[in-house]
Amino acid sequence: MAEAVGNANQPSSVKCQDRSALIFAVDNVDETYQQLTKKDVIFVTQPCDRPDWGTRTAHFRDPDGNLIEINSNLGS
Repeated sequence: MAEAVGNANQPSSVKCQDRSALIFAVDNVDETYQQLTKKDVIFVTQPCDRPDWGTRTAHFRDPDGNLIEINSNLGS
C-alpha cells in the first residue's frame, strides 16, 4: 500500500506508513471520485488502473488520517 500512496521510500517505523486501510468497492471509481471531490474530500491519489491488482483505485484519508481506498474491478 505504501507504494500506491507514495510512501514506499519511508522506513516502516515512520508514522506515515499505514498499518491498515479501509477499502470500499464502488461501481465507478471516477464517478465516486468526482462526487467526493465536490464535497471537499482531498485525495492522496487520483483514480488510476492497477493491472497487477485487477482494480481501478483512488485513495484519501478520513479526518483522523486513516487511509481509505475506493476501487472497482477493471473491465467491469
